[in-house]
Amino acid sequence: MLSFRRWWERWLLPKPTKIESLILSGVEAALPDELRSIYSRQARGIAGVKRMEDGGKIYFIFDNDFTERFDACSRFAFDAEEVVLARVKVEYYRHVVAAQVWVVNNILFSIEYTGPALPGGPNHVKVIACEVLPDAPAVGD
Repeated sequence: MLSFRRWWERWLLPKPTKIESLILSGVEAALPDELRSIYSRQARGIAGVKRMEDGGKIYFIFDNDFTERFDACSRFAFDAEEVVLARVKVEYYRHVVAAQVWVVNNILFSIEYTGPALPGGPNHVKVIACEVLPDAPAVGD
């Protein structure tokens, strides 16, 4: 059970916006089964995000209890320290924003926008493309 202080700190963390949640969902849907289970487990453990001031990047923050439980089954098996897992395009009306989802040290790490980020709460947002990169190896490769 979380202590009151840890619960309060987690409650205060900024949460992923609707757009960021759509990006995460789009990547999950595009991943092959052997990567999807690991990705889903890690994505469910996101407690909050830290946004860079320019809005071009967000970092995922996990609860300490969750990261301590990352074992071999809960981590990706990439050889490289930093991997672009997927490229995603999101459309808001006629404005398109591209983003990359990064994995660092085999843990879901960040979303990096390659253009200006969209505002956080529009209702007319949809993922129009999600490409899982070919060099993202399957588990055990």
